[in-house]
Amino acid sequence: MKKAIQDQAIIQGIRAGGPAADQALRNLYQSQRERGLAFLQQQGASSTEAADIFQDAVIAVYENIQSGKFRGDSAVASYLFSVARFIWLNRVKRAGIREKVMDKVEVPEIESSHLPQLLAR
Repeated sequence: MKKAIQDQAIIQGIRAGGPAADQALRNLYQSQRERGLAFLQQQGASSTEAADIFQDAVIAVYENIQSGKFRGDSAVASYLFSVARFIWLNRVKRAGIREKVMDKVEVPEIESSHLPQLLAR
């Protein structure tokens, strides 16, 4: 029951805007930071990546609560972790695509003797 009350306070604070939103966002961030970073690192993120992703996830949750996209079907913390996992998986996917593309790109070799002539033009 305590979690539901905390979730309602976070949701109401964010929707209220102003100082109440700032306090609600701070409470959400501080209460879930350690667990969120550990979760992301378990998923394979480095500590730096985990910190960036967690911050992006908190901002996304904040925006989704403000806009009404978050309907409250789950706990705020569960939603935050789902968003963080989604962001992480998208980064992994993009990095994988980038690696595949770079593996296929052939960079022509330029002979060093031609380099001064190319630069002189």
